[in-house]
Amino acid sequence: MSNLSDSGCLTAATYADAINLARTAFETNTVAEFLRGGGDYAVPVNRYVSANLPTDFDYILRVCIYGYYKEYGSDKIPLQFLDGLKQLLDGDCVSVWCAYNLIWFQITNEINAVSPFSIINGELLKRLFISLTFYRKELENCKLWQGKYKNKGLWQDIEKAEAVLSSKYGVRLL
Repeated sequence: MSNLSDSGCLTAATYADAINLARTAFETNTVAEFLRGGGDYAVPVNRYVSANLPTDFDYILRVCIYGYYKEYGSDKIPLQFLDGLKQLLDGDCVSVWCAYNLIWFQITNEINAVSPFSIINGELLKRLFISLTFYRKELENCKLWQGKYKNKGLWQDIEKAEAVLSSKYGVRLL
């Protein structure tokens, strides 16, 4: 079975495809691009999920990255994942929004013991806060993806996610 979509992008149609997609990203040092769903990487959002996202952040974590980690068990995988997140945090406002979503999912996965490793630390959270603060106005004006029909663009999506994280898990990132 091919892992190319009609658009020519890699997709994660099966578990094996998901692992291969992650392996490609980790072996070629394109983890940040993979996390953002850019370039040749595409993990379409499940059609039953009502979200407008560049890639399926939850699937990338739970199936691609965690699956790859479980298959190969290298301690380098969490470090490369962390480095990819840091690269996103040093990127543009959409990259920072992608990093926020991935960190949000990683936090919930660590709390719920879904993640096979822990990477969330004070340094990462401080970097996230600084990047979000720096890009706040751009995020408010960005009408892409989940910010498309929102008055405060992608920032409003972050506020919504933040409310869930705070009420359900008692964690605040802002």
